[in-house]
Amino acid sequence: MDKWVKEIFSFLTKITTDKNLLDNHIMLVYAIFAGIFIIVIGCLYLYYLKIKNPPSSFSNNTITGDKNITGSNNKVIDNSKSTTNTFNITGDCEAEIGEDGKVHVNCSRFKELTRINDQNIDPSETKKEVEDWIKRYNDLKEQLLSLGKTDDKAKEVSSLIDEGNYDEAGELLDKILKKQDEQSAQYHYSRAQVFLMQFEPLKALQHLKKAYEYRSDNPDYAHEYAALLQKQNEFNEALPVYERNLELLRKLTVKDKSKYLPDVAMTLNNLGLLYSDTQRHKDAETAFDQALKIYRDLSKTNPAAYLPDVAATLNNLALLYSSQNDPQKGLQYSKESLEIKRILWKNSPTAYGDTLAQSLGTYALILMQAEPNNIEIPSLLKEAENVAYREDLKKDAREMLGQLKSTNIILNILNQCWFKFQGRPVCLL
Repeated sequence: MDKWVKEIFSFLTKITTDKNLLDNHIMLVYAIFAGIFIIVIGCLYLYYLKIKNPPSSFSNNTITGDKNITGSNNKVIDNSKSTTNTFNITGDCEAEIGEDGKVHVNCSRFKELTRINDQNIDPSETKKEVEDWIKRYNDLKEQLLSLGKTDDKAKEVSSLIDEGNYDEAGELLDKILKKQDEQSAQYHYSRAQVFLMQFEPLKALQHLKKAYEYRSDNPDYAHEYAALLQKQNEFNEALPVYERNLELLRKLTVKDKSKYLPDVAMTLNNLGLLYSDTQRHKDAETAFDQALKIYRDLSKTNPAAYLPDVAATLNNLALLYSSQNDPQKGLQYSKESLEIKRILWKNSPTAYGDTLAQSLGTYALILMQAEPNNIEIPSLLKEAENVAYREDLKKDAREMLGQLKSTNIILNILNQCWFKFQGRPVCLL
């Protein structure tokens, strides 16, 4: 397209410098003007759409903490604590994300984990899904171990899980649930975990709801329930569960600050995303600000654990302000988030290459919104392409850079395209 535009420019220049040609082709020139004007408007409109609808990988909100979910149009950017694509499940059993992007396991009893390959999951979330699955497995085993102290059936369920017989384990739990009420909350929670390990969230949701109804004072049950509701875009149902759990966690923080304060920050951040999704922007801003303050304080004593959460919450605030047409304020938060991501990337390029690329893309998008002609934008996109490992991130950076280059060429030509008609200077625009 660049060559085509330059040829038209050359042709128009020739016409306008030759008086005879100008006299003979005045109508043709006006027609060409009209055509170019339409093309330019079209290109500028496409550029506008590119900014208004950027690649999702560069405009995603981030959910913080170890108990993460994905809400409406929100995808996890950087919640992984792993630095490789190999994960230890237990003993000699490992899971690995191969070069093909698929999950592989070396123990047949954990074959259920490979069902992740059949899910419609964004490649950026695969690592987190694997980590969540392993955490869910360990939590389930701990639950069953506790139940097994007084219930032989729980030991039997645990053995079935160890053997990889999830269907049989689930059926046995169903039978137990019909007979027992005293420990129903724990069993419903365990049943939900099995369904989640089989990637059946809607079935898990029913049991998480029952576990929460039995024990609404259990912060883990409440969080799992609210998080899954949010992931299923059931915002109205998730909101009161989150808000009640936040109140509970704040009370628990008085008794054990080190244990519960990170959960308070995590819940505030996820509430911020929920408020944002439901157009409660002021509430979202307040929730993000409170979460950010807590994460900043926590990062002072444990930067390795909480600096990623600081960066993630800053990114969420940046996107919130950008969505409210306040790009200058968005740039302030996005820039600080980017600075933190650069530090993390220098310490571990493999672990933070993709998340740095996303932060660079986010900063570039907000910069386009604030200062469309800023000369820093191309270098940001080139850097994003260079540090990224995921091919989709590289592709997004290349496409945005190409779009930006084409638009700038057209604008530069227009700035120089002055013609004389009947002795008067006329610009194409």
